[in-house]
Amino acid sequence: MSLWPFPFQIPYRRQAIGSARILKADDGEWVEVASGGEDLRETVTAGSYRAEIRMTPEHLRPWLGPEADRYVMDYPWIYSNPIYVGMGFE
Repeated sequence: MSLWPFPFQIPYRRQAIGSARILKADDGEWVEVASGGEDLRETVTAGSYRAEIRMTPEHLRPWLGPEADRYVMDYPWIYSNPIYVGMGFE
């Protein structure tokens, strides 16, 4: 007995593609200071930052039909709250 809830095989085994970014607030805008797909580490200076996780939903391609290229693109998935570094907040 299969635990898969649908009565058909998965036609496409591609996974979603994830990436991460670290952004710093600079004069009312967010400036990317680091990005990557795996372990993301960066030495930063004092300021206000946020982390962002992005996803490309390649795993949905078989269910999107001929319009898949229109929808399979990089989307924001998770935004962190502000991360304050060296700003004297106790």
